[in-house]
Amino acid sequence: MNKRAVGARGEDLAISFLLQKGYRILDRNSHKRWGEIDIIAQDQETIVFVEVKYRTTDRWGTGVESITPRKLHNLHRAASLYSHQHKLNGKAQRIDIIAIDLDSTSGQPYITHIQNSSEERG
Repeated sequence: MNKRAVGARGEDLAISFLLQKGYRILDRNSHKRWGEIDIIAQDQETIVFVEVKYRTTDRWGTGVESITPRKLHNLHRAASLYSHQHKLNGKAQRIDIIAIDLDSTSGQPYITHIQNSSEERG
């Protein structure tokens, strides 16, 4: 499976997870100047910008470990631009991370959902 297909698989799993939690999916793979926003969703009245990290192996660490301060900073910038362009500035907003790591034995996905991730994380 190529890198793009692996990424799409991770995003599909993340969307299923969010839908099960009652989120509404608004947009996917929104490309902005500072990078791509994987998923834009709505959790009740809050707009949620979601970064998805999908790992099929722990060779380079877990999905959570792969979120750098720089990545978060760029995600905040991209989310701000998206909000401005879509006139969402008056709505409650947050940035979430969904890390999906496959169990090396069973191949089953283990999902970690970090709500309201800040730029200071890392």
